[in-house]
Amino acid sequence: LCAFVVAVLMLGTLSGVLDLTALAVTSAVTVFCVLEFGGAYPCLVWCVSSVCAFLFLPDKLVACEYFLFAGIYPVLKSALSKLPYGRGFVIKLITFNAVLTLCAVISKYVLALPDDAGMVFGIPLYLGGNLVFILYDLALTSVTSYYIMKLRKI
Repeated sequence: LCAFVVAVLMLGTLSGVLDLTALAVTSAVTVFCVLEFGGAYPCLVWCVSSVCAFLFLPDKLVACEYFLFAGIYPVLKSALSKLPYGRGFVIKLITFNAVLTLCAVISKYVLALPDDAGMVFGIPLYLGGNLVFILYDLALTSVTSYYIMKLRKI
């Protein structure tokens, strides 16, 4: 699973435009790991994949986004699904906004990316990011439900 995650992230990085799609696909891999193996295995896949992504990917921002969000979010989502809907959703939004801010800070001050690289602080970043996050959360819920209802039996 770790090799598959790194390969998908590499394809997304090398294509130049499919980096967010690669992150979504790798999240689905983590969902599979959460559903089928449970326990510490999803966290182990996330840790090993993150280390390999930082070592092998040419675009460290994608590795950072995987490490901070896409790799661990399905584990967090699984834990927060046990809370009442409103409380869990608020915690998800707070976590996402904290990670978005951290990614913007890292891209600007650590990776020294120019402002036109896409991670500029401001209202459009947070409005667009939160909208995409809500759609991503709904899509991940749909993929999880589809897997449980249809694919798991196969």
